Amino acid sequence: MVSILLIRPDAQALAFADAFRGRFGCGVRPIFSPIMEIVFSGALPTLSADDVLIFTSPNGVQAYVHQMSVHDLGNRRCYVVGQSTAKTARAAGMQVLVLGMNTADLTQQILGQVSIPPLLHIRGEHIAGSLASDMRAAGAVIREAILYQQVATPLTDEALKHLQGEIPLIIPLFSPRSTRLFFSQGSFQAPLLVASLSQEIAAEVPEGTCNVSYQAVHPHREAMLDILEDLIDIAKSLEGGKPAQ
Repeated sequence: MVSILLIRPDAQALAFADAFRGRFGCGVRPIFSPIMEIVFSGALPTLSADDVLIFTSPNGVQAYVHQMSVHDLGNRRCYVVGQSTAKTARAAGMQVLVLGMNTADLTQQILGQVSIPPLLHIRGEHIAGSLASDMRAAGAVIREAILYQQVATPLTDEALKHLQGEIPLIIPLFSPRSTRLFFSQGSFQAPLLVASLSQEIAAEVPEGTCNVSYQAVHPHREAMLDILEDLIDIAKSLEGGKPAQ
């Protein structure tokens, strides 16, 4: 059976596994080995009624909820990146005003508004991109609140066993930092079929470390699922002893 190694934090890995099963059924075995643990930290600054929150991942929403009561959360407005983040925000009682496909798309949509409210980007210690600086350069008033840390964790014994085996392993990569953390944990023997969400992530894959490397056409989940469909076929051909095309 084809295996896929999911190295995202637990909640995001489970959400992606659900989407993966919805698209491909149960013919691919997920192996969970988070490369980072989300640890809530930091203090939430004082908010005014006019402030609109920005969440670029479900982790930001969860970190915010961790600090607030259900009553305080009610009717808070936010801008978000991705369907999963939007779903998490709505479940917490917030109004999603704008949903961006990725950070660049969200930035463009916000800056395209006639009037931009004061903004607060709730984020982790490590981020990819320059959302806040891009907003400020365009004249927007934006603050940042670091409410969680992404603490590096070692690969599980099960993951290492597969990585040192002979069976092809599919690995979706969703951030530059998680990619660096993954490949820093050793040289792997198994044939690796890598799917990168963006060019920036693909650039972090060390040369010669994988058998096949694909990059999503667009940086969102559906585009990742599209290339994973191709990688599943390649993995099956490798398992059958045929060369990858």
